[in-house]
Amino acid sequence: MYTIGMTAQKVKIIDTIFEVSDIEFDGIDFSDAPDFCDAFITSASIREIDTDGEWRDATEKELDEIMEDSDFVYENLQSHLY
Repeated sequence: MYTIGMTAQKVKIIDTIFEVSDIEFDGIDFSDAPDFCDAFITSASIREIDTDGEWRDATEKELDEIMEDSDFVYENLQSHLY
């Protein structure tokens, strides 16, 4: 498992804009580099931008929504690995 303690980035989850940070990946197979098509997010911290700003763990449904943004996932995975 790989953790990215990065600066928060914005992502849209179910019609709401969130900041996402502390992403943890699993399923990373270096023989599949540079695609890493089996990599997936196992956890992340999120906070809704338009609320009180409390960070919380993303739910499974929210993680699935984040995973649908393949560019976001790939860019964050690449920035951590390289």
